Amino acid sequence: MEQRHSTKLDELYEALAHHFLEGNESERALQYAIKAGEKAERACSWERAAKHFENALALMEPAKHNLPQRARLLERLGDLHALLGRANLDQTQEALGIFTELGEKEKACRMHRLIGVAWTSGTAGKVDLEKALEHFTAAAKLIQTETESVEKAFTHSYLAFGLLRGRLDLGKSRSESERAAKMAEDIGDNDVRERAYTELGVVHAFLGELKPAEEYAEKSWQASTESKDPWMSARASLYPITFWP
Repeated sequence: MEQRHSTKLDELYEALAHHFLEGNESERALQYAIKAGEKAERACSWERAAKHFENALALMEPAKHNLPQRARLLERLGDLHALLGRANLDQTQEALGIFTELGEKEKACRMHRLIGVAWTSGTAGKVDLEKALEHFTAAAKLIQTETESVEKAFTHSYLAFGLLRGRLDLGKSRSESERAAKMAEDIGDNDVRERAYTELGVVHAFLGELKPAEEYAEKSWQASTESKDPWMSARASLYPITFWP
């Protein structure tokens, strides 16, 4: 089947995964299930992509011989479930365990962030801001000795978010946001800049300091216009309306 359709294999990933699964060739089926998921993901067909990645994980179950591959698959599936507004704790917690075992600190840090977001958004089954803050704090502790990076900047930005929402700790939230903003400026990452500036705007608004709050809101909007992620523009415009006191 591969040879007959070698010039248009990308159109047959799903069929090839099924074909090799029926023939008890699990490794080949796994390969094409992942390819089918990646193709669906590129097309923003998230539900279909999630299904293919779930099939791929099922094929890996009998022998977890490739932990890095499994962890990355779990991470992608966790991201897709988050996009679909569904629970992703099973995937992210397993991925966290594997990345920790492999010593991949940035990936483990990101899983802590995703778990924290799940407890913040309610996709964990309920909203628990203390549990969210536990994971945001664990992420910051895990990555504290690492060099500056996008992940490290995001980590401090999410910790600022957790401190503000979970404990209304304006001082620490402001400090973490400023740290994230400085790091993002040094790195030149607009997504982190938008997030950090947005949090700083909220903190200053809660402190009754409207002039710097408005300045940071404007800086957040400018950073979002230079981002490739449309969600950043939505955050920058909606937060002053929805979260300022």
